[in-house]
Amino acid sequence: VGDWGCFPKATRTRARISSRPATRMASKAGREDAGGEFPKTLKVLVADKAPESALMELRAKGHHVENQPALVSEELQNAIETHVPDLLVVRATKVTGAAMTACPNLRLVLRAGAGTDNIDRAAAKAAGVVVANCPGANADAVAELCWALILAADRNLIQQKDELRKGVWNKVTHADTSKIRGIKGRTIGILGFGMIGKEVARRAAAFGMRVLVWGRSYKESPGIVHVPELGIDVESCSSVGEVAERSEVVSVHLPKAPGTDRLLDKSFFDRMPDGAIFINTARGSVVDPKALLAAIETKGLKVGLDVYDDEPVLWTGRFENELALHPSIVSTQHVGAGTMQADEAISAKMLEVILEFASSGTVITPVG
Repeated sequence: VGDWGCFPKATRTRARISSRPATRMASKAGREDAGGEFPKTLKVLVADKAPESALMELRAKGHHVENQPALVSEELQNAIETHVPDLLVVRATKVTGAAMTACPNLRLVLRAGAGTDNIDRAAAKAAGVVVANCPGANADAVAELCWALILAADRNLIQQKDELRKGVWNKVTHADTSKIRGIKGRTIGILGFGMIGKEVARRAAAFGMRVLVWGRSYKESPGIVHVPELGIDVESCSSVGEVAERSEVVSVHLPKAPGTDRLLDKSFFDRMPDGAIFINTARGSVVDPKALLAAIETKGLKVGLDVYDDEPVLWTGRFENELALHPSIVSTQHVGAGTMQADEAISAKMLEVILEFASSGTVITPVG
């Protein structure tokens, strides 16, 4: 899951949507303008899995909700043309420009999560459609998975499990204190210090670790910084390379963006200490996979990954990826936000955004 702690920040000022935005009107020349006041009752198309309790609450307030959790990206345009929604809710489903112009009434696309790289935001802007998200709702869940990967990588948990299932007792390797470093007193470097990065730092402090960070709000002022919402001090670094060089654990929380593509390349991994831990729960595109594989072989990096370049769009299917298949990598299936607690938090934020939008036409979490 990407964390907007480094690159251009999502706009958090409220956006007011009229009954038909000017940009929308221009792009829909020749169509009749419905005019009038902003509708109090919305037609909502939910094109992914969503908690039934949230859908029931929307219906109880009079909104028309069509839920199609099995909808795939290729079918979205037809579904929008059929149901003519004012508002579209998605999680993993890709939203193209063609999908957003398939219905003259569509005013808002809401991502039930944080990252919006599955939505064509340039096309949305051209069509007068506002894109919004549910920032921070999955931060605890992603931080928890991040720490599961850190501890599993440090203590060889997956390798131990595999050996025990084969009837192998190999304590001489897995209790080798020259290789099993432990966490207390070590240094963690966090790339992307937004809501998720901060929750990782909160837990790092509880483990007695020193915390280095690199992020949008901190990289211009390197040095010790107090983070009041966490009640801890962190040290801001001026570059990702400095974080790599000084950290025994590196955890990535950067969004997919032009400035982050393959940001963590050979030069980055060359600066990491031998035997260090590298964790990515953000986006696969941030990492050069060949450089990471080489660093595992040459530097003995311990790695935990929840994200990959070519993940399946569907919830189930075949997936063969060199990193995911690597025997020494702790691999999970992009499940950072996959907890009941995260679902409940996202549901609450989703309802807040939709109900405010229905009431006033204001979008409280627009992504700029």
